[in-house]
Amino acid sequence: MRTFALILFIVPLFVACKNYNLSSEDHVRSRSAVFDEDTIVSSIKSPPPPAVIKTSAGNAPSAQSTYIPKVSSNRPRYALVIGNSRYRKGNVLANPANDSRDIANALRRLHFDVSLITDANQQRMEKAIQSFGKKLGKDSIGLFYYAGHAVQHAGENYLIPVHSVDALTSAEQLRYKTVNAGYILGLMESAGNGLNIVMLDACRDNPFRSFSRSMGHGLAQISSPKGSLIAYATSPGDTAADGTGTRNSPYTKNLLTYIEQPGLTIEAMFKRVGAGVSRDTNSEQVPWYSSSISQDFYLAE
Repeated sequence: MRTFALILFIVPLFVACKNYNLSSEDHVRSRSAVFDEDTIVSSIKSPPPPAVIKTSAGNAPSAQSTYIPKVSSNRPRYALVIGNSRYRKGNVLANPANDSRDIANALRRLHFDVSLITDANQQRMEKAIQSFGKKLGKDSIGLFYYAGHAVQHAGENYLIPVHSVDALTSAEQLRYKTVNAGYILGLMESAGNGLNIVMLDACRDNPFRSFSRSMGHGLAQISSPKGSLIAYATSPGDTAADGTGTRNSPYTKNLLTYIEQPGLTIEAMFKRVGAGVSRDTNSEQVPWYSSSISQDFYLAE
């Protein structure tokens, strides 16, 4: 009786397994469909690629690049341009007046509110600088350009008004009868506007030959206050050429070539100016600049 019951259980089970007709090969394929490593990996979505940050100049650096913000082109722009040519005692310079006028016109085309003075005495220079400082505000951009004689003494740079050559008899008098470049920088920095540019096409030669031994050669390096760029027509300690038989000095000539070129950051513009001056003077004059600007700024866009 028990044997009969066991037969009744086994026979239906045998029939059901036969209908499935699973071979050992079928079992292998069945396992691979579930546990195949390639299938599992392909089912997992790859993480998205890291975002690429574009700079304001339109380049696409690597994902590790630091984003550099761009200075708004809508900020008010103010410039003071001074060119002194008509010095006395045989110290006349041919080009500063031309240089300053041409730079002033270029800056006006670049939407600067420009104040231009030429062949100025000390009082007129200081008055213009004070008026310029009052215009600068928190959201403005300031630019100062000077062409003419300048000297250094005791680590300070002095811009020479046209009448001061006659009045000075010693280096110690520079602080009283000239304009200290540090005074201009301090005035611009105190405006708190965050972006100031100084261009010095100066130190063409030393007009004070009688006491020149007590003064340093060329101009002294000035540290750039935060948010400022200081550009020199030549390296600190060297002299700059005024230009012979030309309208502009080698420095201002190249500055005029690139200052209105669109798409150049101000640092890139000064690099091109430097290369041009070096080429034009057979590397005898190498312009130089220092910058503490943390944003991309374009004079022309």
